Amino acid sequence: PTPLPSTLFGARTKHEHRVTRMLTYTIVLRDRSADAPQLSDAEAGDMAQLGFRFSEFRPETGRYRLNPAYRTLHNLDRGTLTFQQGDAEHRRVAAPKPPLDTSSFEPAPAPAETPVPVASGAGAAVR
Repeated sequence: PTPLPSTLFGARTKHEHRVTRMLTYTIVLRDRSADAPQLSDAEAGDMAQLGFRFSEFRPETGRYRLNPAYRTLHNLDRGTLTFQQGDAEHRRVAAPKPPLDTSSFEPAPAPAETPVPVASGAGAAVR
């Protein structure tokens, strides 16, 4: 049997789209640099539980490095740094379909009729 298009790698039908959830975690900087903050064990553990991907995760040495596919938002007023990383699940979700009950829709008004010129022997007449 031929597989459905949505089961092939990278193929989608017109009624499907990928849903990517954005993972978000905010830390308080205190005396840490916003350019390369060292994550605490608790912060790194919380981020891992949320689903953040790490390229290096070593609790025994306290070395944690996020996978490069993330972005940071630095809030200068509050002294916080927010990490955002796309979820790796890429779940397929069917696009919403229009409702079957069309009674709530109003038809568009009919366009106003404009006179159409008709050619005749003496000149153009309007009907």
